[in-house]
Amino acid sequence: MTGIKFSLRLVEKILLLYPDIRSELALEGIDEYYVQEEICDMLAHFFLGSFWPREKDENDLDTFLEASKYQVHKMDLK
Repeated sequence: MTGIKFSLRLVEKILLLYPDIRSELALEGIDEYYVQEEICDMLAHFFLGSFWPREKDENDLDTFLEASKYQVHKMDLK
């Protein structure tokens, strides 16, 4: 979706900072659409301090993704 890849170890560390999302993931699984949205919001918040843009938002998704890639690269996280 974004072209950004993370190690499982990094995702586990990020999930430790978001216990509500970690619980939803454990209880509902990744196949639930709202859990996927929560994970996108979690990553957007972690890297950019914002929410993941939704279709109804006026945010430019391409710009958002480029900013995300830049921030991940700048933080040297994989």
